[in-house]
Amino acid sequence: TGFDIIFFWVARMMMMGLRFTGDVPFRDVYIHGLIRDPLGQKMSKSKGNVIDPLGLLDTYGTDALRFALAAFVGMGRDIKLAPERIEGYRNFANKLWNAARFVLMNVEGAGSAAPAVADTLSRGERPPDAALPDRWILSRLERATAEVRDALDAYRFNDAAVRLYQFTWNEFCDWYVEAAKIPLGAGGAAAERTRGVLLHVLERLLRLLHPIMPFISEEIWQAVVAEGWGAARAARFPPSIMVAEYPHPLGTLLDDAAEADMGRLMALVRAVRNLRSELNLPPSRRLAAEVFAADAAARRLLEAASELITTLARLDPLTLLDTPTRPRHAAIETLDGIELYVPLAGVVDDVGGELRRLERELAKVEGELGATAAKLRNPQFTEKAPEEVVEEVRAKGVQLEERRAALGRSLERLRGMEA
Repeated sequence: TGFDIIFFWVARMMMMGLRFTGDVPFRDVYIHGLIRDPLGQKMSKSKGNVIDPLGLLDTYGTDALRFALAAFVGMGRDIKLAPERIEGYRNFANKLWNAARFVLMNVEGAGSAAPAVADTLSRGERPPDAALPDRWILSRLERATAEVRDALDAYRFNDAAVRLYQFTWNEFCDWYVEAAKIPLGAGGAAAERTRGVLLHVLERLLRLLHPIMPFISEEIWQAVVAEGWGAARAARFPPSIMVAEYPHPLGTLLDDAAEADMGRLMALVRAVRNLRSELNLPPSRRLAAEVFAADAAARRLLEAASELITTLARLDPLTLLDTPTRPRHAAIETLDGIELYVPLAGVVDDVGGELRRLERELAKVEGELGATAAKLRNPQFTEKAPEEVVEEVRAKGVQLEERRAALGRSLERLRGMEA
């Protein structure tokens, strides 16, 4: 209930229950903030600032609105409901739908091997030949399951929603689905194992999402069960996701080593992607790269995952060095004991033009950074502006600092090529 009607509703129910039945009507009360207009004003017909929820449902969808409200409802915090804030959660629903289409497209007519793998995983038993991305996503799913259950048990609905968003978009869709395309394209036993992992993760994820996004999760779940497991096996599932058991952590699928190794590879891929972004290179352009690892374990990791790295980072070729020989005119990154070299000679066609573009962008960023710093030094702003506005300006300042540092690195690299 909202804090503004505790006396009119919850308190009266409590007193009436004790008076007439001798017992309390409930033992837990969740007191949430108010849903306000985009400017933080309380909605009222007289002000003309009431947002019609039916209009939001028509535009963005029921599940998107539900997810947005769950993500915004932090304890002790009112919600400034701007319609455009819900758009990101409609995009999230689309992302989930497209990931499910990818999974179903790859498991349709695949036979019994994939559902057998999924059944094994549902019992907490990992296939002995599981690849690094498989072990990683299964471990991350276990952690997400535990964190979501803990958040829901403690009525931290926003924490549950944010964790589900992060896992679905950042880990499952952006990383595992992309990594899965490698064994799926190769075929054979590795492809069947990957299909089983995809089925297992998606089915459990849908059950985790169901309390917040009931409609899309039901729709996809019915298709996953029917097409993924087939008619004979699907008969043992409940008739609806609504009455399916809510997932609980299995424990046995946690894998700290896989998370650490995959984390190192993801950092390597991000470094290449960031370099592309800084130098304004198209994602489709393949780059050559060289890597050196001082310790044997890291070298074995790079050798085993070379295809994964080259595919996700779009490298051609990736060379493993025996000694840290740094090429001239190369971008250099040191990442947890791994040195990455990306030769830039011939990659940037117009070095002078790119330098001028970066210098213009750096001047613009420094101007914005100066204005932001001046605003934060002004006590009239920091003391009188709403706290959330001040925090937004501080966050913008941090982002501008990071952007300035990235532009500085890119300029330094290109100036070295001109010398």
